[in-house]
Amino acid sequence: MHLIDSRHFRNISLCMTFITATSGTAVRLQIESRLHPLGSVEVPSEPFLTYATSNYVRIAGLPYNGIIRVPAVDLFDEKHNRNTASQEFMRKVFELRMPYNPIPSQLLDKVLDCSGGVLIDAMRMLRGICKRAIMEPGLEVDESVIQDGFQKLVDDYQFVVDRVPLWEALGHMCRGGASQSLSGDGILPELLYKMIAIEYSDKRAWFEAHPAARALYEQNAPHMAELKKNE
Repeated sequence: MHLIDSRHFRNISLCMTFITATSGTAVRLQIESRLHPLGSVEVPSEPFLTYATSNYVRIAGLPYNGIIRVPAVDLFDEKHNRNTASQEFMRKVFELRMPYNPIPSQLLDKVLDCSGGVLIDAMRMLRGICKRAIMEPGLEVDESVIQDGFQKLVDDYQFVVDRVPLWEALGHMCRGGASQSLSGDGILPELLYKMIAIEYSDKRAWFEAHPAARALYEQNAPHMAELKKNE
């Protein structure tokens, strides 16, 4: 640990670091030892992105003000027509990050579609598929392998759609309701915050249910309707 003077190595029996305060773009790390208090240091850091994703919802609890809105890559336009330029952009991003790629070209596009244009969700699916291909020699990456990877993303949303109003709002979007109408209910920011809804932006902003959230709704809507019917 380069912050510690080598003359103190013999005397230190415990050394811990933890965040004690934040100031601007600096994070203060307090470094302690039982025998030699070493004071604290400030290290520059970028502000944490507080726009939560399905896999990192708790990051929103960090002590930073506001939510940074990050529109996803618009693989489709507002009328659901394929955006070829955006598709090529995402393909290029992941081809550069995948020196090992067992995924056929057409199935790579399917992974991107399943991500809803959310880079971290696409990367998570691709990482899982590549890992499985390595761990299972001879595995042919086909539609079923892609679906297995997508289902893991869908399962995450069980813990994201955690309130009845969120479920009802998701249902409204999945049934073709206008997302703009949710603004008046005050729930749209939370849908975006948890990435149940995804924001896209070209000449104007529009919103769609995340494909994984939509799949969760479609898989569970009949059961939920039956429960409501029997209440």
